[in-house]
Amino acid sequence: MKINLFRIGYPVTSLGPGKRLVIWVAGCRKRCPSCISPEMRDPAAGAWIESEELAEHILRLPYAFDGITVSGGEPFDQAAAVAALIRQLRSMHAEWDTLIYSGYRLATLRKHAERRILLAETDILIDGPFRHAVPSFLALAGSGNQRIHFLTERGLGQKDAVLAPLADAAVLGMGRDGMRMLIGVLSPQQRQGWHQALGLIKGEQDGV
Repeated sequence: MKINLFRIGYPVTSLGPGKRLVIWVAGCRKRCPSCISPEMRDPAAGAWIESEELAEHILRLPYAFDGITVSGGEPFDQAAAVAALIRQLRSMHAEWDTLIYSGYRLATLRKHAERRILLAETDILIDGPFRHAVPSFLALAGSGNQRIHFLTERGLGQKDAVLAPLADAAVLGMGRDGMRMLIGVLSPQQRQGWHQALGLIKGEQDGV
């Protein structure tokens, strides 16, 4: 089973509690006009990789992670493959929690059998499209219309940490190919300020 992968990042401290392995998938059918990561919407932006091969690569990384965050793109547009990857990772690290971003509402995801496969592997879901005109008061929600759902006991165990202010509002990810990603949940004004301070230029990426 293959995943259309945009990028992985690690260790990331700005997209969930603790040090996390972040997986961004490529491709999104929703096409929200205010999408914060439009470069990930096109399926051609990613590369197809077997979920087992990706899991083996992640498990060889010399880092101790506290959990997994999945974003994109739209993870639930390739729900079965992402679920298979998570199961493979947690077969070796049952303690890892899974936090997933989706532009779909939870009620919509529950109506589709394939998407429920990934919901079953999700501890914390942040749902709803990003709306730049609706300010957020939650550290991990990009806009005020988004909601955080704690779907499992493991997710509930992270509730205080998820709702608390993050130690790092954003981190800068550096790729081997020279690509730079500003990783975090920031308002458009904050993001613009970081871009100016870091000298990021048009064409470099944001990661939420």
